Amino acid sequence: MINPVESLPHPRLFTSRKWLEPAEYVHLLWPEWGASHRHDRYRELFTDFLARGTDLFTLTDDPDSADFFLPPCGWQDGGSPQALRMADLASRYGRRMLVFYNSDFEEPIPIDDALIFRTGITAANARPNEQAWPAWTCDVLRTYGTGHVEPRAKTSRPTVGYCGAL
Repeated sequence: MINPVESLPHPRLFTSRKWLEPAEYVHLLWPEWGASHRHDRYRELFTDFLARGTDLFTLTDDPDSADFFLPPCGWQDGGSPQALRMADLASRYGRRMLVFYNSDFEEPIPIDDALIFRTGITAANARPNEQAWPAWTCDVLRTYGTGHVEPRAKTSRPTVGYCGAL
């Protein structure tokens, strides 16, 4: 049986290390460019993606041959000069951009024709071109704990904890 995903052409993404900013590049580039410095915390989470991610898309440094433009560092809190410059270039080539924004902030991203994937999104504030992007995390129990749940001893009088704003 033919897998329909395997028979689709890989989208060609225009990006380059020349467009890097002083920030971590997007996880989508890890299979091609290598995992970032944070990979050890996420080893099990990204193992399959690192091994097979190159089968999902093709990178190109030729804007004429691209289906989409991808700023390598995505959007950062406070903005991204490179993403804005690339948006202008994508517009000149008649292509859309893919923008990733890994943050809890819901600040608007001023790139109208981009497909925006973001972790900080609510239905009330989402624009039509924005999609939820999962916030990836490591196995917190394994990374910061002993690897298994250690229940705390109960006391005869219960205590109540609270974490949040009043």
